[in-house]
Amino acid sequence: MYEFTLIGCNYTIGMALDFFYDFYSVRFIKRKQIIGQVAKSLENAINRSLVLNRLKTRARIGEIL
Repeated sequence: MYEFTLIGCNYTIGMALDFFYDFYSVRFIKRKQIIGQVAKSLENAINRSLVLNRLKTRARIGEIL
């Protein structure tokens, strides 16, 4: 196995690959969570605007009647 030194510790290539895989998978999971939160807030905003538009049209229909 190849070995290299990082901050005074000896690492093998496999250990380094495991570390980077864990690091990037955690970042990817966080990114997916952030994208999910943004999508949820957008969906909530769209639903709110749809509900408001329905209420406005009902009010207009009520005014006409």
